[in-house]
Amino acid sequence: FALSNLAFFLLSWMDALLIGIFLTEEIVGMFNLILRIAMVISLPVLGINSISGPRISDAYFSKALARLKKNIILTVIIGLITSIPIFAGILLFHEKILGSFGPEFAVCAVPLLILAGSQFIHAATGSAGLSLQMIDRAKDFQHILTGSVILKLILGIILIPAYGLLGAALNMFIITIIWKSTTWFMLIKRFKAISTSFRAETNV
Repeated sequence: FALSNLAFFLLSWMDALLIGIFLTEEIVGMFNLILRIAMVISLPVLGINSISGPRISDAYFSKALARLKKNIILTVIIGLITSIPIFAGILLFHEKILGSFGPEFAVCAVPLLILAGSQFIHAATGSAGLSLQMIDRAKDFQHILTGSVILKLILGIILIPAYGLLGAALNMFIITIIWKSTTWFMLIKRFKAISTSFRAETNV
């Protein structure tokens, strides 16, 4: 899990590091602020993971397919329900939120909305990464995250010097879509294999 945690940390904060290299400290501060605002959307995911992780693992090792599927889908339902009102709040009141920090943050409006969209996608699509780890497929998730970190570095080097804050926000949005969709694709693939295996053992 240590490698996955490191890769996930880099996915979250690499843009701030690249902004520090290519742009100014002032823009780094702006990005860190709007990223933290956007990340409020995905905060409920932490609570979901702490509860659903043990349940998914128990269902897997108990070979309870129906319960395993139910617990995985439940992370999506809860993530979607909890993230919609926060995301909507940021969409509706982003100008007031940014205005409370000063008029200079008006330039952060579009990047904030893009980051909010990224975090909404992350939260609303459930805990596919955690699910992979709980069904003993942690290496699959590590490979996805590692590839995503490399791709994010490449895109960041291209987008951030050219587009600044907007480039950093777009980089996070693009990579979030890529790693979440890839993780779900792998989870579905592994779940089908597990289902076949469990059913074969039951029929023996």
